[in-house]
Amino acid sequence: MSRITEGEATWPFKRGTLIEHGKSGRAKVQFADEDDNASTWLSVSQRDTKRQKTYDMPAVGSQVWCLLDAYGEDGVIAGAVWSDEDTPPSNDPNIFHAVFGPLEIFVNKTTGEVKVKSAPKVTIEADLLEVKGTVKIEGDSVTHNGKEIGATHKHSKVTPGPAQTGAVV
Repeated sequence: MSRITEGEATWPFKRGTLIEHGKSGRAKVQFADEDDNASTWLSVSQRDTKRQKTYDMPAVGSQVWCLLDAYGEDGVIAGAVWSDEDTPPSNDPNIFHAVFGPLEIFVNKTTGEVKVKSAPKVTIEADLLEVKGTVKIEGDSVTHNGKEIGATHKHSKVTPGPAQTGAVV
């Protein structure tokens, strides 16, 4: 059902607040300029939906811009916008800064330097993990297959001199 009468057109580019997530990349938006009426389910614009698929929904409560048909019955959420309440995580145009809850990723677009700040654990799964260049590890412990191999590791059957030692314990 249309929110405006037949023949009455409305501006198709509207700002509102995302109020609910749905299935298949859709969401509902509340428009303050329409007595807080909510939209129908609107698709959310994504960067890509084919081979390089991305899925990144604005959070509930985000200020969003919507492109709507003349009667406000269909459209798309074009994206979220910053507000006084939700400010950008960085104001440096040379830094790409993404925040995913406790995970933050920083990329300096000038130098290419990457910094990742994370919650207590990061897991990388791959058949082969290659690291090229100097590796610096700072921390209390380094383990391999459950055995300490860092600065505090110990060997069994240690014999003074040039003899071979036993396995790491």
